[in-house]
Amino acid sequence: MSAITDTGDAGNDAAQAVFGRVADGSGIVALKTECETIWSEIQETQQLLQQTQQVYSATRSLDQQPLVAILKEKEKRLKAEIEVLKNSTPRSLSTNSEVIEASLYEDLKQEVIQLQEIQSLVNAQCLDLKDSIEKETQFQQQLLAIQERLQEKCNSLVSTEPAEDAVEVVAQELTSKIDAARETEKLVMKRMAAFVSKHFPLPDQSQVALTSKHLRSHHKKTSLETLPLKDILLELMTKCVESPNDPYLVLDDRYWPAYVELLLRCHIILQHPDDDHRIKLVPFHL
Repeated sequence: MSAITDTGDAGNDAAQAVFGRVADGSGIVALKTECETIWSEIQETQQLLQQTQQVYSATRSLDQQPLVAILKEKEKRLKAEIEVLKNSTPRSLSTNSEVIEASLYEDLKQEVIQLQEIQSLVNAQCLDLKDSIEKETQFQQQLLAIQERLQEKCNSLVSTEPAEDAVEVVAQELTSKIDAARETEKLVMKRMAAFVSKHFPLPDQSQVALTSKHLRSHHKKTSLETLPLKDILLELMTKCVESPNDPYLVLDDRYWPAYVELLLRCHIILQHPDDDHRIKLVPFHL
């Protein structure tokens, strides 16, 4: 309404201005142009007012639609309840005190039974929760113990020497053990060589000829370049250690048959099952 009032006031002012110009003898063309401008402004104002009224009415109708639907649903529900109450016959209570007491007793009995069932269910749930709490407590204690052990281990690792120093210490220990083993090997080999050289010296030609008469036929062929027993044992040990997949030695004229027979009888060497000229050391180290 204020917009319309303002528009009317503006029109009156414009009309007075027009009449003043006419009175003053101003130009008809300028007056016509100004009138057309004022008329176009009035039309725009009216269109804006109509649009505002339409938007307001549409918004109001949209706001009222959900409320109307809710009220209609409530009305239907109330009507249905009224119909149910009209068609149902009210339950008449007996005036007899015994009947009333019996009815109350049955109701209380049913409620007590329901409460007892609920109580048993709650007790079972409490027991389950108690067991779960005990298990969780034990598991937590185990985790705490593991955490303490790990913390102690971490502290011990931090307090010890660095990893590089530990590796160097281990390497030095292994080197010292290897050196000690080599020294022991040299000592044992030296003692073995002395023992074998003393008790099993190289035979002369007469001993070779005498021994060949009592040996097997395939051992009778001998040579003047007979190997000492210590060299035979050294070759057997070297072959056994360096080539365990093929530890056999092939016998030739350099190996005195008496030495071979001695080693066989003492179960120090074994013959190949398919070839008697191949022997190997018994793997005592395995």
